[in-house]
Amino acid sequence: MPRRPQGGEQSGVLFEIKGGDRSVSKAGTESVTSGGTHATDIQHLQVLVAEDDPINMKILRKRLERLGHGVHHTVNGEDCATVYREKSTEFDVVLMDMQMPIVDGLTSTKMIRSTEASAEHHGHSAISLANYRIPIFAVSASLVEREKQTYIDAGFDGWILKPIDFKRLNTLLAGITDTDTRDTCLYEPGQWERGGWFWSRAEINPDSQDEITPKAENEAKELGVGTSSIDCAKGDVETSAPSS
Repeated sequence: MPRRPQGGEQSGVLFEIKGGDRSVSKAGTESVTSGGTHATDIQHLQVLVAEDDPINMKILRKRLERLGHGVHHTVNGEDCATVYREKSTEFDVVLMDMQMPIVDGLTSTKMIRSTEASAEHHGHSAISLANYRIPIFAVSASLVEREKQTYIDAGFDGWILKPIDFKRLNTLLAGITDTDTRDTCLYEPGQWERGGWFWSRAEINPDSQDEITPKAENEAKELGVGTSSIDCAKGDVETSAPSS
């Protein structure tokens, strides 16, 4: 299991891997099969970001807004899960740092999935509804391939490593609305460092979310829903971390 973050711990500086200039309406995306790049029309997304490092966040915001995406910043997993619970219809995707104070990314993702399964869920945006749930990407330098199933069980849809290759991130985001693009980015053993999606849209059964979040019902029972889930998950993290 990924270790829990210590108080004030951050997951490294994101830095910026340049992928060339791109216009707002046309976003350059990477073709995995050809090894080249091509321009693809993608919808502008509303992105919920959980990131505790201000430098990382500044870079991420600049690159996402340059492509025309809207960005809502949260500083830890608790904040992210709370904002999603209150405004779930406003977001199309979540970019989740893993090592954050108060509540880490793994726990925050479980909390978001519990909210989606609860009666108090306000619904999805039109874009996230097309994916049957809001896509959540793990974003961290600490992600390891051997923990892939842990990330899937928590509720992640994909992953990308830091330092972020923004050309690759743009391709992954395009996969939210473009099935063909998404299918070029599916997980392949030995290709972990590239980042990708864990499954194609065709693999998702809209009538059974258990197939993509097999532990969703159990997590909802363990974490609770709404405000109680925030308090429960926060307590789990704080009991394992020394006071600062």
